[in-house]
Amino acid sequence: MLAYYKKSSEKYKELDAEVNKMMNEALDKANSIIKRNRQQLDQTLDDNAHSNLKKVTDQVEKALGDLQANTANIAADAVKKMMHERKDDKRSSEVISSFSRDLNKKLH
Repeated sequence: MLAYYKKSSEKYKELDAEVNKMMNEALDKANSIIKRNRQQLDQTLDDNAHSNLKKVTDQVEKALGDLQANTANIAADAVKKMMHERKDDKRSSEVISSFSRDLNKKLH
């Protein structure tokens, strides 16, 4: 009976070691999968953040361009109005022409 118990005990230890080895291998594989998935998720989030930032930057640049164009149009309209109001005055006409040239240079 003692020999049977000893043999069974040795088999149990071998089986326990084998089960522990399998569990450690499974745990290592699971950790590897989790790590790889985290890296992929981080990369996807990073790509999306860069994409969204580019979209916002493009929208801001377009808005600035539109604002500059509208500002130039407003200034041109103001000059036209001033020129129209003072078209009869010769000296004013010279000043307005000079002002118009200077404004054109500043706007562009």
